[in-house]
Amino acid sequence: MRSFGVWLAAALTPLIGIASFLCLVTPRITVVALALFALVILSLALLEGSRLRDLITPDLGFWLFVGTGVYLAINATWSEDLGRALNKAVLFILFALLSIGTVRAVLAWPEERARRAARGFVIGVALGSLYLFIEVISDQILVRGLFNLLPFTRPGDFKGMVVEDGVILSIRLAELNRGIALLLMSLWPVLLCVVGRRRGLQGWLIGGAVFAYATFIILASEHNTSQMAIVVTLVAFLAAYFFPRPSWLAVTAAWCLSFVVVVPLAITAYQADLHHAKWLPYSAQARIVLWSYTAHAVPDAPVLGIGGSSSRAMAAEPEAIAKAKAAKEEGKAYAWQAGPHAHNQYLQAWYELGLVGVVLVLASGAWVLWIIGRLPDAQLPYMVAHFAAFAALSASAWGMWQTWLMALPGLAAVYGAIAVAATRKPAA
Repeated sequence: MRSFGVWLAAALTPLIGIASFLCLVTPRITVVALALFALVILSLALLEGSRLRDLITPDLGFWLFVGTGVYLAINATWSEDLGRALNKAVLFILFALLSIGTVRAVLAWPEERARRAARGFVIGVALGSLYLFIEVISDQILVRGLFNLLPFTRPGDFKGMVVEDGVILSIRLAELNRGIALLLMSLWPVLLCVVGRRRGLQGWLIGGAVFAYATFIILASEHNTSQMAIVVTLVAFLAAYFFPRPSWLAVTAAWCLSFVVVVPLAITAYQADLHHAKWLPYSAQARIVLWSYTAHAVPDAPVLGIGGSSSRAMAAEPEAIAKAKAAKEEGKAYAWQAGPHAHNQYLQAWYELGLVGVVLVLASGAWVLWIIGRLPDAQLPYMVAHFAAFAALSASAWGMWQTWLMALPGLAAVYGAIAVAATRKPAA
């Protein structure tokens, strides 16, 4: 067993690099990547003498995440889709436990191992970002070439593709959106790994170049949410760099206030007729209608919500499909009804989980921010920006309970832990 532990420790760098790369190329394997990280890192810790109960010792964060998962399971009993909602509740608890144990194991690594793991992580993200760069500027030449060369690799349908005589001529750029979101969630841990031990002008030049490169990819994509979020994270980083503690408090307050103001803001935006504003992208106009409907529906079940995964089931009903089709034919941005998801995690929590779920989700995020607030000032700005990226994505993201998106916070936590472990000050 000792020899296997030695082999596992040696394989850590390439495994982390490969998993990080594949996440950007094929974002749907995010769940597999989180499981891989957990399996390898936890197995190594156990082989080296750590006890499982030490890695998942209950603390406030443990009980908050487990409590959220238990509530999701209870909330599922009045869902329109009981099976799917229960499945998500179980996955949430599993992802939370895996993430907590893995992060604790990473933070206990010796310095040399942490640096090697960070090197693999940076290389994996660098190669993955190169793939996204090529795809964004070339109309996805790589994936089109693969699908045309090896037809068996094609997806089950041609949604988002232009096909002529069996040849795929183009694929809509929005198909890269998940990868772009993962690039944003990888960016600040990568920057900490690359710049964390460099100070002064050299650090700013290298960090600026990496940030500019990632920003170009994001801005050249069609993922408006990441484009908005990259600005938010830059502001959060700069503020936290010069004023670490006040900025950390501000981000914590913003996270909490997002749950408080989201419902009235969504209603106000619709009342201000912004869904007809020509200066807004068409998708933004549609979301304002969707957000407002969802916000208006929150008072129907304000305490316990309508049940997880209900909006997805309701949107699949024939009446809802017909209403959406009619609205499109009339030239409306969106029908006055709920969608498969609210395109806003804060609203989705209110609508499906109610006040109880909102308090649990808010408190879980606040606990993560409390942990970030205990970091040294040299690391804190990067992790504040990292959390700000997640919070900003949540304001206009896909449904909260899509499986790959549920795994994203856990994966982001592991990335952040690797960066923190690799750049901590050596013991005196």
